[in-house]
Formats: sequence, C-alpha cells, structure tokens
Amino acid sequence: MITNARMIIKRGRALPTVPASNDNNDGTWVSTDIFEGELYLDTTHGKLYTRIGNDIYEITTTLVVHS
Repeated sequence: MITNARMIIKRGRALPTVPASNDNNDGTWVSTDIFEGELYLDTTHGKLYTRIGNDIYEITTTLVVHS
C-alpha cells in the first residue's frame, strides 16, 4: 500500500528531448532529456509532453471549466 505518493512534472523553457543514453548518471543527459513515461511542461508555450519509446508526444486536451 502506498501511503505517500506524488507526481513531479519536469519543467523547462524548451521542447523535451530523448537522451543519448539510458543512464541518467553518465553525464550525457541535458536538462530537457526525459525518461519514458515522464511528463515535461514547456513553461514558455504552456504545453505538456510525454515520452513513449523514442518518441515525444504533446498531450492535448480541451479545457472545461467546472464551477
């Protein structure tokens, strides 16, 4: 049972990228590299992305205001 969990969304001012290696500790990763399934928010353009395999996808939706 998970009692404390939270999701952290990586943020930056550019498009996310696929890293050159799978090891995020080998010194080759740049600040925009994301893990598969990780969320990345481009704060400049207000767009949300995720990585599936070696592809980056923009997550889009229609905003609905609930009052």
